[in-house]
Amino acid sequence: MPVVAPCHNNNLLKEAGSIPYAAVTSRPDIAFAISRLVRFNNNPSPQHYKAADQVLHYLHNIRNLALQLGGTDDYVVASDTSFANNSLDRKGSQAYAIKLFGGLVSWRANKQDTVTTSTTEAGILALAQAVKESLFVSRLLAELTVRLDDYHIKIQCDNKQTIRLVTAEVATLQTRLRHVGIHNHWLRQELLTRRSWWNIHPRLRLWRMG
Repeated sequence: MPVVAPCHNNNLLKEAGSIPYAAVTSRPDIAFAISRLVRFNNNPSPQHYKAADQVLHYLHNIRNLALQLGGTDDYVVASDTSFANNSLDRKGSQAYAIKLFGGLVSWRANKQDTVTTSTTEAGILALAQAVKESLFVSRLLAELTVRLDDYHIKIQCDNKQTIRLVTAEVATLQTRLRHVGIHNHWLRQELLTRRSWWNIHPRLRLWRMG
């Protein structure tokens, strides 16, 4: 990859550095693109400048669109993962989105910290991240004394094998990655102790997270 002059590098830092604000506050649809783009801030190429411009053009074209808040009285969490989609180090990407009262209130798309060897391992890491965030939001709602008509948290995952490993009475994960096994046991423990108010099931409708 060619080295870019420092002045040009600073220009990308300014351009790319302003976009994450939109991704965090009101544009979950660019979260994944931004998570990929900011990895090359130290040594961007012309392709990265072009990608940053494409994101800005996209934001300009959808400037009249906004998140819709308010609606059904439910609490839904969607987890998604892309296995080994980074061509440089073969780490996967993961994302989650949380809908409360019919509107998106929290989301994130990021690169996984370690290389996984199967879609199931990648799915477990992504699901653990989503469940942890959903538990945090639940505690926040409790502190704010917000009560839902349906107190169950619906956690959606598109990997059936991951769901089976977490929900089956007897299931063994074959992995050499210790942290993946730990996350799997933690998910099973949380489901067992909190089965009365949250459940995991396949996603019926795909949420596009970037």
